[in-house]
Amino acid sequence: MAFYSFKGGVGRTMTLANVAWRLADRHGLRVVVVDFDLDAPALHGWFGITEDVATTRPGVLDFLNDWMASVDQVSDSIPDARASLVPVKAEGFAPRNGELSVMLAGRLDDQYDGRLAQLDLGRILQDAAGRVAIDTLRLQLLECADVILVDCHAGLSDSARICTTLLADAVVLLTTPAAQSL
Repeated sequence: MAFYSFKGGVGRTMTLANVAWRLADRHGLRVVVVDFDLDAPALHGWFGITEDVATTRPGVLDFLNDWMASVDQVSDSIPDARASLVPVKAEGFAPRNGELSVMLAGRLDDQYDGRLAQLDLGRILQDAAGRVAIDTLRLQLLECADVILVDCHAGLSDSARICTTLLADAVVLLTTPAAQSL
């Protein structure tokens, strides 16, 4: 399920974080949250994931860049998204029941912006190998989860299109209660 908004600041990430926690805690589900807001990654902060972890663990960006590099190099090895999952274990953030894990937007180190600039989301949308990458990401994560919640980038973009049309089975659209937003 993708959480999407046309503009930022409407509470999309906060809503996703609360829904994820409640699905794990109240219903005992295995929940994976994915930070696909590659331009403004912040989902990890809602789950107590420290900067030490956020700067060293790979995520969506790394998975996609590695996938496309393997296509370009005609390699048989494919990246494993499951290895990128960070379990939420911090006191005050971990659910009492179920499991909650986060797939970061990517390693949020000093080279993150450079790796983001290398990513061609338009190619992923148009290229059959790119679409297989998204399908593989989804299937790998489904092996670890009963529910996957995806935090999308706000606005109309290739990133939002991937989240809402290729990665998710359903979309939660959040807006402000203003006539123009609706």
